[in-house]
Amino acid sequence: MLTPNVWCRWNDDQQQDKTDEQERIAADVHGFGSLSRRQSTKPIIAAVSGGAYGGGMEILLNCDIVVVAEGSKFALPEIVPPAKVLPTALAVAQEIVANSPDAVQATKEGLLLSQQLNFHETLLANIASRASTRVYKGQNIKVGVRSMK
Repeated sequence: MLTPNVWCRWNDDQQQDKTDEQERIAADVHGFGSLSRRQSTKPIIAAVSGGAYGGGMEILLNCDIVVVAEGSKFALPEIVPPAKVLPTALAVAQEIVANSPDAVQATKEGLLLSQQLNFHETLLANIASRASTRVYKGQNIKVGVRSMK
């Protein structure tokens, strides 16, 4: 049973400091929020009284049952009113362009691999790819991790 008041994305700086990020992702058998790759015969139930945003919403999407209090709010950043679709898409494109090209390419490569391989094979192939190695061994990730402290 998962019961936080508000669900959101978090960052474990201590874990990032202690291990190589590529190795950590490959070794994390349960995935994002310890749920996305979990193969459980028991249902995962979430109780939400407050809301879920971004990564917190992604965690809820990996639950089998979600019980929600009235008035709770949920959001994925890409959901907008129809009149704002194009401006929002352009703003997202600008955000992507502002990121490390290596990280963008590694992410896109992982998405393409997922069309050909099962989840576990995709994870291992993507983490070991040249694009991901450039991300995790390059300066961009070091700057990014330092900026989160």
